[in-house]
Amino acid sequence: MKVYKYGEVPSVKELQGILIENDVNNSSEVKSRLGASKGLTIGGDSSKAVSKPKNAIDESVKTREVSLPIMFEYNSYELRNDENTIQILENISMALQNQNIQLIIEGHTDAVGGKEYNRALSIKRAATVKEYLLRKGLNNSNLVTRGRGYDKPLPGTNPTDAVNRRVQFKVMN
Repeated sequence: MKVYKYGEVPSVKELQGILIENDVNNSSEVKSRLGASKGLTIGGDSSKAVSKPKNAIDESVKTREVSLPIMFEYNSYELRNDENTIQILENISMALQNQNIQLIIEGHTDAVGGKEYNRALSIKRAATVKEYLLRKGLNNSNLVTRGRGYDKPLPGTNPTDAVNRRVQFKVMN
């Protein structure tokens, strides 16, 4: 998984390229356009495509993973009211308008506190982002949430780092 530093907000066009483009993981053009200061993580594919019901999450289905800097305060599931967070969510909603793509919204926490508490908090973080995207007109049947708790810190970070209080997106192919 390639991690980009927190910084500029990707444009709607860049997000469409990441979220909709068929082969984003091999697209050096998209990665180079985003540069190292965009606050993105672009991850690899999982194994093979499998037909499943619309809202089922099947780990064997081919996915693309994108981590955007939608961060949360300690012990909170409220969206930060900062320019980057709001602009990223606005751009995601515009990029996915009229697209029939299943988007998995994964909430994450830092490793401070108990496992079950953090799992519940991560579910609330994902639900908060989903609610925002629904208010912007995205289709409920295309949005799935799940909480990862502190099980998946960003690579190269300390599990207790604030950067792990985040939401990531997976696009099902």
